[in-house]
Amino acid sequence: KLAGGGEESVNKLAGLVDGTVTELTAEDLEGATKIRDYAFQGSNSLESIALPNEVTYIGQYSFSNCTGLTNIDIPDSIVEIGAKAFRKCMFLSEKKEDALKNLKIM
Repeated sequence: KLAGGGEESVNKLAGLVDGTVTELTAEDLEGATKIRDYAFQGSNSLESIALPNEVTYIGQYSFSNCTGLTNIDIPDSIVEIGAKAFRKCMFLSEKKEDALKNLKIM
């Protein structure tokens, strides 16, 4: 879990930095209610993310320049997405982009 701390979260965070982590699951992010501004910016190895149902906010630039990102599971609990949260995520499917258009983007 990233939100819970401990050695496993440190290893997962290190994997984001060195490019070995390709997936974040809802379990990895358990306990998170917000994705902070710039949280995963430039994590090019990320291909798939599943946000937990407790998350209500995705911060500005939080996933920008995640050029390998092809899938993100966005729960219905999201009420706000910060500016350019998915900037240069070129490979997100059109279906996901259409779903994002229905949300309040600041």
